[in-house]
Amino acid sequence: MSIAQLKAGSTYPFATAPSALLAGDFLALQITTPYNLVFVDGDAELKLENLGGQRELTNITVKKGRVTDMTVTVQTGRTNLHQAMEQAKALHRWFAKHGYEHDLRPDFVVQGRNGNHAMPAITNFEQAEAAFLDPSLKLAEMGLFGFKKGDINVGVSLANGRRMLAKQSKEHDDESNAKEERRYGLDLFIAETVKPYKP
Repeated sequence: MSIAQLKAGSTYPFATAPSALLAGDFLALQITTPYNLVFVDGDAELKLENLGGQRELTNITVKKGRVTDMTVTVQTGRTNLHQAMEQAKALHRWFAKHGYEHDLRPDFVVQGRNGNHAMPAITNFEQAEAAFLDPSLKLAEMGLFGFKKGDINVGVSLANGRRMLAKQSKEHDDESNAKEERRYGLDLFIAETVKPYKP
């Protein structure tokens, strides 16, 4: 989508955002005030509401007036595991409905864990949610799905912030409230396929 569409559909004033600029086309934002973001795909719009908070990241790359990729923390610190999974399912449905298809990456890929027990096969959201709750597995991060449509790639991952910290300090290794703790972060990335450089 164009940067104009991003600015028009979103409630954050990207035009005046404090940002890191590299070569005039890269925005790296940490937005701590609530905002809404709209991803435009033809006639379809994906509305991501109530974004922005401490430790929440928005990375946007703009080239020649077009948004070529973005990574957005959709949820962190506000939802428990079940709520985060429900939002992941909603994103899955939206992309599937609008013509995105599974790419070559497998779904439900464990990207980090603190437990040493053997992992059961995970092939759906319900099994993924159960695995995150298994205190013997101590899942820290998992890629939930990846889709592709033309040159656009999308993916969603889920991380447990407490378990990420537990990798460095045992004081965060308490599993007694894994179901209700609000330490789950859901990240969405949308990116164009990298094309060969042409000078």
